Amino acid sequence: FQAFARGAHKDMLAIADVIRSSKGVDWTIARAAMLTNGDRRDVVAGYLGDGKGGSSVTRVGYAAWVMQEIHRQKWTNQMPLISNILV
Repeated sequence: FQAFARGAHKDMLAIADVIRSSKGVDWTIARAAMLTNGDRRDVVAGYLGDGKGGSSVTRVGYAAWVMQEIHRQKWTNQMPLISNILV
């Protein structure tokens, strides 16, 4: 990924640094695994390498997680990776 989008990756990291260093602001950076089409909504939030999720997430599943997180606020001030549950 970085070989093809080196500039975009650096920009993404810089934006994350600005958000994380903001004082008095609650934030969540929901990182999506590879976005796919489909109807699966069975998603999990975790961290890269924790073994909880897969390598992709449906767009509808990601959107459902984001809407749910707005109300739950379980991942405030964190950067979870959102993916479909491994089956």
